[in-house]
Amino acid sequence: MKKIKFYLITAICMVATVSVTSCLDDNDGDDYEYVPLTKMEQLSQLIAMEGNYSGKSYIFSLSGGKAKDSIDVAWTVVDSTLTIKNFPIKLLASVVASQDYKDAFENSDQTQELKCTIRPYRPYGYDANQNATTYWYTTEVGDENQIDFNIMHEGENVKARMAFVASVTTSGGLISSYGGYSTAQKRMELYLLPTSLAVGDAKWNINSVYFFGGNK
Repeated sequence: MKKIKFYLITAICMVATVSVTSCLDDNDGDDYEYVPLTKMEQLSQLIAMEGNYSGKSYIFSLSGGKAKDSIDVAWTVVDSTLTIKNFPIKLLASVVASQDYKDAFENSDQTQELKCTIRPYRPYGYDANQNATTYWYTTEVGDENQIDFNIMHEGENVKARMAFVASVTTSGGLISSYGGYSTAQKRMELYLLPTSLAVGDAKWNINSVYFFGGNK
């Protein structure tokens, strides 16, 4: 297992003085989860984030524990669209209960394009004047929070669907699908929250968080 440094994701939690699992949670009834930006601020931040990135992807269990070994990934940001070009299908093998399907995922070199819509925001309690080089955004995955693809199984293409959610409540608090970008480091980090995987007539829940981190 590798020890991972979360340059940006950890920073937001320290600023907000809350735990990692509740970075975007509403701490009490009078607080807001985030502060909306003006259209000009959103446009400026989206322009700054545009570009090609390469880095690593890790999987974390929602119940805690260390991350699994990393997988190389690459993505682009154009306007408000973040496109992960080579999302590795083998990452899904750990949630598949059926051994024959599990083998199909583990042995697959297939990658899937994964598109996300990103929306810049300012975290509640975050001083933008003191932290002007770091931007934050929420993410929404695919078409209606799901992606469809085929997996080769016993010589045939079988339809599969992966569903995502914007947030999930755990024993430690609320985890949201969000990310950050450092203009100084030209580094982007984000969390995605898959909730289920369906293959043919079978379906499994995904109790994990997918982390992506990389640089331009």
